[in-house]
Amino acid sequence: DGKPNPWYYEMQQLGFNYRITDIQCALGISQLKKLPKFLKKRRELVEKYDESFSGMKNIVPIQVNQRNGSSNHLYVVRINFKKANISRMEFMNSLIEKNIYTQVHYMPIVMHPYYRSLGYTSSNLEKALKYYEECISLPLFYSLTTSDQSRVIAFVKEHIS
Repeated sequence: DGKPNPWYYEMQQLGFNYRITDIQCALGISQLKKLPKFLKKRRELVEKYDESFSGMKNIVPIQVNQRNGSSNHLYVVRINFKKANISRMEFMNSLIEKNIYTQVHYMPIVMHPYYRSLGYTSSNLEKALKYYEECISLPLFYSLTTSDQSRVIAFVKEHIS
C-alpha cells in the first residue's frame, strides 16, 4: 500500500567491521562479573513469555528447546498474521501507540538491494521467506519490568487469538 513498514531497512552496500577500542574492551571486561545476573533476569523474562504464549494457536515462540544454552538476546515469535486477521504492520503500529517497540529479526539477505544487484534471488528459500513473513521480536532487555512485560503479553493475547 506504499506505507513504510516500521521494521524495514536496506543494505545498499557492504559496510565495515570496526574493531572496538581498548577502553570499550575494558568496559566489557568489567561487565562480565554481572553476566550471571543479566542472564538470570533474561531467562526469567523468557520463561514468563513462554508460559504466557503456550497453547496459543497463532503464535509460536522459537528456540524453546535451546533456552538454557542461549543468552536470550532476543525473544522471537512466529505469528500467523493471516489467521489472526491482522497485518504485521498494523500489529507493530498498534504496539508503538502503546509505547511497546518490537522489531523483525531478520530480513532474508536476498531481500537487500545490494545482494539482489549481485544476482541473488529468493528461489529455493521458501522456509526463510515464510519465517520472515511471521517473525517478530518482542521486548526483551534487562530493565524490562514485570508490569511492562505483562502489558506486552496482554496486548499480544488481545490481538493474536
